[in-house]
Amino acid sequence: MFGQTVKLRMPIFGIDTSGKTYFVTAFCDWIINRRLGYILDGEKYIAPRIEMYKRGDPLPKTDPQNIYPVTLHIYPGGITPTINKPVELTIFDMSGEDYAPKVAATGWKAPSPFFFEQITQADIVVAMIDLVRNQRRLLTPKPASVAHAYSAFCHTDGSSTNYNEKTGFFECRQDKAHEIYDVNLELQLHMPPRFCMRDGRPAPFHSNIERYVCNSCGAQTLSQGLPPGRLNWSNETLSLAADQGMRLNGAIDALWLNASFLSRLRKKRVQFALAFSKSDAFDFIPESRLESLVDAYFSVAKTRMSDAYRLFKVSSTSGINAKLGGVPEQKGFERLLEYAFNHAV
Repeated sequence: MFGQTVKLRMPIFGIDTSGKTYFVTAFCDWIINRRLGYILDGEKYIAPRIEMYKRGDPLPKTDPQNIYPVTLHIYPGGITPTINKPVELTIFDMSGEDYAPKVAATGWKAPSPFFFEQITQADIVVAMIDLVRNQRRLLTPKPASVAHAYSAFCHTDGSSTNYNEKTGFFECRQDKAHEIYDVNLELQLHMPPRFCMRDGRPAPFHSNIERYVCNSCGAQTLSQGLPPGRLNWSNETLSLAADQGMRLNGAIDALWLNASFLSRLRKKRVQFALAFSKSDAFDFIPESRLESLVDAYFSVAKTRMSDAYRLFKVSSTSGINAKLGGVPEQKGFERLLEYAFNHAV
């Protein structure tokens, strides 16, 4: 009724801690939870990771020279009407060491032969780009005079906090290792409040509804121009973009010199997806801005890939910390899978 099964092999690569294993785990959980398909192979590997993911526990790193493929059967029509045939998707991540071996800060070393072998066998390759890496704070530090006007309490033990002017972070007085992050408070600190047209009272910005809400009467006002986004476009962020661009540009250049890859490319064009992970940081940033960032830092890769790539914003958790309550919500997976399917049939 639905036609022949479409088989797809989709490796995920990127630098260390860019979110590759989380992406694979979240993707499998998304398919299973929504009953969009089932696991054909690799359940022993992925099942315990899904449990860790749901508990908010850190996932183990992928060892170099190893892959742990998970094969999923995906039903037709469940994700989007476009995916109208059964799909057998094999998804896995590769160690950051195979893609971006550790070298001096300003150097570049070609990916391992193992990396080329896996890419050569792929139907669609997902390059995970992480610009939020190691940034505990997604907004610029606030002046103490502003920050001290707010009260923040530790999510873990409820203790009061101190504001650290050097880091711009609220630290738990009992245990500095506790993570204290409140998106709504962050945006209130970042965006000065407006004032209610009815009673003149302060109306702080509320991130969950993207509106300013009067503290007194509750009147809501749509923001004039969306917030600038929770990604800190600092020198640190741009340095991350430059480093990852250098590595991707070099890897793509090396791939185009690889005879096995070029032979496969001539027979069946391999598709690429540039997936910006932790996409909550990009919620309010137009895709055109990310395209301009790709033009600036990933230009060689973009030229080589020509029209064989597309840009995606993905998130494995949608900003939810399972330890603090809530269920992780995945974002951007539908478009990515649809792109892979449409270029395979």
